[in-house]
Amino acid sequence: MIDNYLKILEDSLCKKLTVLDEIAEYNVAQEELLKKEELSIDELDENMEQKDVLIKKHGTLIMDMTLQKKQLMR
Repeated sequence: MIDNYLKILEDSLCKKLTVLDEIAEYNVAQEELLKKEELSIDELDENMEQKDVLIKKHGTLIMDMTLQKKQLMR
């Protein structure tokens, strides 16, 4: 049982790190957009929408891990 739990934690952490890395990439891109002479609202909006999707995905991963943990503890 402990091996299953550790595997779930490992898988979850890897997925979360991937999502957080993607969010960090969008943060860098957003910074670059904001440094431009002429700000493209459309580009900034698209960037923020993509980050929102990733943030929601990260939250889902956290909830999924919590549910899996509860199932293992039964």
